[in-house]
Amino acid sequence: MSQEILDFPSAIQKVIQGYKITKLEWQNQGIFVFIHDGFLKINKADGIIAQLIVSEADLVGTDWMVVE
Repeated sequence: MSQEILDFPSAIQKVIQGYKITKLEWQNQGIFVFIHDGFLKINKADGIIAQLIVSEADLVGTDWMVVE
């Protein structure tokens, strides 16, 4: 079964439900977004966790998906 591709608002709904999300363009490098202590966080490829700064490309992107 193929992975459902989401727009940003739909992906954020998944984050609110407790899921982690990623983008196709990140090409499965272990990068994902999640919520922690009320803030969007990003786990970067090097394992560093930072607060996510949402870009316009993130907002209009339609290549988000839930991390399994």
